Order: sequence, then structure tokens, then C-alpha cells
Amino acid sequence: MPPSTKKGLLIFALTRKGSENAVLLHSRIGGDLFLPEKFREGCAASGANFFSSPLAGMMEKFFIEYREIIGFCAVGAMARLIAPLLRDKKTDPAVVALDECARFAVSVVSGHIGGANILAGKVASILGAIPVITTASDVSGTLAVDLLGRDMGWRVEKLENITKVSADVVNGEKVGLVQTCGESDWPESRPLPENISLFSSIEEAQAEKPESLLIITDQLIEDGQLDALAEKTLVYRPKSLVIGVGCNKGAPLEELEEALTAVLEENRLSFYSIRNLATIDQKREEPSFLAFSKKYGIPISYYSASELNSVKVPNPSEAALEHVGAQGVAEPAALLDSGGDFLLREKIKKGNYTIAIARVKG
Repeated sequence: MPPSTKKGLLIFALTRKGSENAVLLHSRIGGDLFLPEKFREGCAASGANFFSSPLAGMMEKFFIEYREIIGFCAVGAMARLIAPLLRDKKTDPAVVALDECARFAVSVVSGHIGGANILAGKVASILGAIPVITTASDVSGTLAVDLLGRDMGWRVEKLENITKVSADVVNGEKVGLVQTCGESDWPESRPLPENISLFSSIEEAQAEKPESLLIITDQLIEDGQLDALAEKTLVYRPKSLVIGVGCNKGAPLEELEEALTAVLEENRLSFYSIRNLATIDQKREEPSFLAFSKKYGIPISYYSASELNSVKVPNPSEAALEHVGAQGVAEPAALLDSGGDFLLREKIKKGNYTIAIARVKG
């Protein structure tokens, strides 16, 4: 999906000592700095914005515009400032509060999904403070379901279920985990809790009647497949798919989007599991490919004709060999980039585009 249009980090302070520490932190991590007008004289060179009106009146705008907010103020003061603005932990910004002497960095809201826990740790490291984290999965050492796979780029779906599922994990209820693709070494740094059991399929997991279900897959799932667990399931989308693609010169972006969406749906695969596109190096300046990459944040890999000719494909093309010097584009590019030797979808032509799909070798 297109990246968020929100700004990054906002730092504010309410007291003189807090302003001094806010200036120090701002010099290390950047962002937008807001300080009381009465401290302008001592902080004029900091690049700060100065305010004289009540901060409470400005906070609504900050809450909408920024992904992360750090305040040098008491946790109680922060709570009063943001309480009327809290909507949903899936969309609220990460909020961290520090005392004016920077002794403690407290993760206040959006600890996991918003990243406040990580932000508190980062700030604490810079200022020599103690990070204060109170989310149950962190203090109990169990699996944080809203962070699973984040460092590998996985996307979480069915976020409306996250509170119920997280409660089952933290409270030691029986939880099933199904993984069909993606990185498989993620539990090595922290073994699965005893209440989470690994299964090879949704059906196998359901037979054991878990309270909640975690599914790591690039395949589309209908609620009907989940039965009673539809409201207690989280789905994770690993970056496991490579899209090999060729096209006629000047083919429009909209046609690429429509073609790719259709092929993925026909094969019950998720758009959010696309790791990258792969094509021939002669298409480095193809406008639709570049526009697609920019719009969705999906990178493109390029291969020479000789590289494309180095792998065996199920449907070599004499026409492609004559036109671009390669036995094909979509199929060999997908295979080369995935590191595998099997196509989930052999090439199919959709208008001006030819598409093939491979799964990244695990």
C-alpha cells in the first residue's frame, strides 16, 4: 500500500528542564520540536517551534499529523492531553512520556502496533533513561502477536481480532499456529510458549479446538474456512511471492494493476505477500513498472537476457527469443528471483502484460 502521509516524530516539553532535554533529544533523532514561548531565549538555536497557547488545543492536530509523539511531561499530564483523542490502537500514534530530567521513558499508548515500546527503548538509550514497558506480552516474555513478523516485513490482517487473540496468548489459552510459507526461523530467538501449538494446515489446527488461531500464509482465506474462529484469528502475510512480468512498451499502469489483481485472485494469493517484481533489464525505464514500484513500495529486480536463458522454463517462447534475446521474461525472471524451481502460476497473458508467479524459496 502507499506509505502513510503522516509526518514522523514530534517532540514537546512543558518545563525549562524538560525543554533542555527535548533540545538534546531533537539534536540526536530529529523530528519537529515544540517548546513553550517563555523558554525561547535559551532554546532559540534549537530549530524549535514555540507556542504560547495551551498545548491541549494543539494536541488534536498533532495526533492527526504525526506517527510518533514524545512529551517531556508527567504521564498523568500526557494522559489528560491525549485521552479525548484516543480512537484505536491500530491507528493512534505511538506516544512516549519522559520526566523532565529524562530518568524514565514511558511507553504510553500504541506500544506494539504504533511502535511506542521500541521508541521508548530508543529514547532511553540516547538519554541514559530507563525504558518503562507495561504491555503484558513484553513483561511476561510471551509472543507479541501484533509484532510477529514485523521485522521481516509481514503484514497483519484481521486486526479487529487482535485484542481477543492477544488475550488468549497472554492468558495461556490454547492457541494454534499454521505456517504455509515465509521465513521459518523466526521462533529461534524466542521459542514458542507452551500454549501455542504448530500445525501444518487450518483443518489440522481446527481439529484440536484452539481458542485462537494464528495463520502465516500468502493464500487468501475466507471466513467460512475458519468457522467459529473467524473472530479469533490473525492472518500474517509474509513477503513470499515474486511476480515475473513482461509487457508491451508503454502499457499503462492501470492495466498492470488490473492484470495482477486478477491473476492473484484467480490463484487465491494475496497482493500483500508480493516481495517484488522481476523482469528483463531492457525494461528498466518502463513507466508502468516504475510507477507501480513507487505507488506500492514494491521493488523491481532486473535480469539480463543471458541470465533469463540460464534457467529451464515450462513455456519457452520463440517470439521472445527473437524480440528480446531471451526464451521468456515472466517465467524465468520469477524463478531466478525466487531462488526456486517451481512456478505457482505459469505465465498468463493479460492484455499488454504477461505474468508468472513463484514463491520465494524458504
